[in-house]
Amino acid sequence: MSAFNKHNVEIFYNNLRKVLIKYKFSPNDIWNVDETGVTTVQVPEHVLAKRGERQIASVSSAERSILVTMYNAVYASGSSITPLYIFSCVHFKDYFLRNSILGSVGTANKSGWIVESTFMEWFNHFIKSVRPSKANPVLLILNNHETHMLINFIDLTIVLTIPSHTSHKLHQLDIAVIQTSL
Repeated sequence: MSAFNKHNVEIFYNNLRKVLIKYKFSPNDIWNVDETGVTTVQVPEHVLAKRGERQIASVSSAERSILVTMYNAVYASGSSITPLYIFSCVHFKDYFLRNSILGSVGTANKSGWIVESTFMEWFNHFIKSVRPSKANPVLLILNNHETHMLINFIDLTIVLTIPSHTSHKLHQLDIAVIQTSL
């Protein structure tokens, strides 16, 4: 049975409605959080040329591409904080962020995926960027991955998790931002 069903969707939206009514969040206080994989070498999808050209030169990089996890938050008004990049290696080096978005942060772990420690690094970056407080918390909408279930960050945020195996349909970053930018 699919987890994306009427019952689970209704539960999620009922919970969202309750949180929005109780806390009266402005759009700048509602944050969608997600990760995606990005490559270090971009390959153009299309090559433009004049009509009728028979030989078209292309430039390709000799550099081997590496998949890096990008972890980010976008708020309901459409802006975002700078991302956290997670590199699959033992030690992070500052030069890994060369040519990245100004203000981006990075970290490393063997898997290259989000784990509890990297989630806390991202959360600390989020706190510095957004500055929520106990008096003015923000809403974080994220999937219910085990790394997100840390008690440490709940004082400054209200957390609404997306039901397992439904984020491909319910998570706004998966639907409107990440899929359209790939």
